[in-house]
Amino acid sequence: MKPRIYSVLFTIILLIASGCKTRNEIGKEKADLRAVSESKAQVETFSDVATVQRIVQLDNSNEALFGEVNRMVISPNGDILIGDFSVTHGVYRFSNTGIFKGKISRRGQGPGEYEMLQSFSVMKNGNLVLAGTRKLLVLTPEGQLVTEVKTADMIFSEVVCVEEKIFVRLFLDASPEKNSRDILVYDKNLNMINSFGPYDTRRNKYLYGQWQGMAVAGNELFIIPLYNLGIAGYSPEGEKIYDHILPNQNEGLNSVWEAPGEVESGKIRYNLHRFHGICSNGHQLLLFEAHRKTNTQATVIFSPETGQLTRLQGYNFNNRDVKKGNLGFLQIVDGGNGLFVGVIDDPQYFNQIKNNFAMTSSLKFSASDNLLLAFFRLKERFGG
Repeated sequence: MKPRIYSVLFTIILLIASGCKTRNEIGKEKADLRAVSESKAQVETFSDVATVQRIVQLDNSNEALFGEVNRMVISPNGDILIGDFSVTHGVYRFSNTGIFKGKISRRGQGPGEYEMLQSFSVMKNGNLVLAGTRKLLVLTPEGQLVTEVKTADMIFSEVVCVEEKIFVRLFLDASPEKNSRDILVYDKNLNMINSFGPYDTRRNKYLYGQWQGMAVAGNELFIIPLYNLGIAGYSPEGEKIYDHILPNQNEGLNSVWEAPGEVESGKIRYNLHRFHGICSNGHQLLLFEAHRKTNTQATVIFSPETGQLTRLQGYNFNNRDVKKGNLGFLQIVDGGNGLFVGVIDDPQYFNQIKNNFAMTSSLKFSASDNLLLAFFRLKERFGG
């Protein structure tokens, strides 16, 4: 009888062990990925690609001024939320017409405070999720603390919300037992419920952050690799649905990664070919390609619903060419509801080209003004 008892016990132990997955095993990527098709489109001007739907001139009162637009989110009630992670480390709230409504800036180490602001997002109930260097916070729309969680060894990079789930990308993991995942998933109360995506250990040596590396289209999360030219997509459950690498110039960098020192670091910065930013209009994505060695700056449109990836030939949204009448955006950020938002910061250039667009011809824009935001829609040929 003993052999049979041992056999039964062994079977039970195996069943228990198989059900006790670690958080690094949850959300393992599926092998059946969706297909992506690539194409090119020859365009020359902004008007070939998109149309401006409205222009918002932000309030220029003293309390409404900030250093940089590092992230912009449209809240459920239509407010414009702008995060400045470089100068003031605050989140500024404007109405949908640009009227200043308040800001959150709480640098410190106490409850409801953060050392440096790395990123922020908004949940569907309007609550804000802030990622500090080593802290996550949930605040009410008015800025009252709901909950927070600290971490001693993990430095956060970005945060985005999908429904009531909070997705946080690690910038650096210095813990003794390093997390093997790139994305941590929390519920609305900041309980960790999942993790997925491979953590690239090369960032422990060379930290080359992107200005924005995650975006949401539909209910799916899209991520651009830190050190390659590609895009990966995940369902809210952490199942990989896209993993597409484009032809690039990174093949010769493998030996450089292994060598220490500032010389190698400079070589990687000069030779690294990747997307340095991604943004969403709610259902489409814009990706911004950069390669210093070949002086490449290109824009790619990706439509997850169709799997169509289109590289724009001959045009960049930040191109400032008076003869072609481009708007010359400082950067492009998430707009939602089918719109992207172009940030306009150069009055001298803007005043030379504003008559090319009916929406901007009557605007007055000077060096003492706050930024202009151009909400634009891609043309139908690009899925707009």
